[in-house]
Amino acid sequence: MAGTQSRLTPLEVRKQLLIVESEVNRTQLEHTWRHLRSKAGELAEQARSACSTITSFASIGVAGFQAFRKLRMSRRTGKSSWLANLMEGVRLGTALWTTIRSQPR
Repeated sequence: MAGTQSRLTPLEVRKQLLIVESEVNRTQLEHTWRHLRSKAGELAEQARSACSTITSFASIGVAGFQAFRKLRMSRRTGKSSWLANLMEGVRLGTALWTTIRSQPR
């Protein structure tokens, strides 16, 4: 038995090569899947950040529109003084500035 060589048939050799190739493909697929999951997570985080920014700017716009409407209505009825209008404008400007400056870059 010491001098006996074990010989594989061509079919057995092909089978062994296919098994090794399958393992390599499985490993590559697993690596690719992890990479895709990571990139999908990054993309989702960017989408959340963009939605947050858009929502914040939309709320600023709505607040500005409401303040402008309130200012116009008070001028039509003649109920507020120029000082009250000035203070309202300063308050609105301060709120807008604070909100814009607090946005992450």
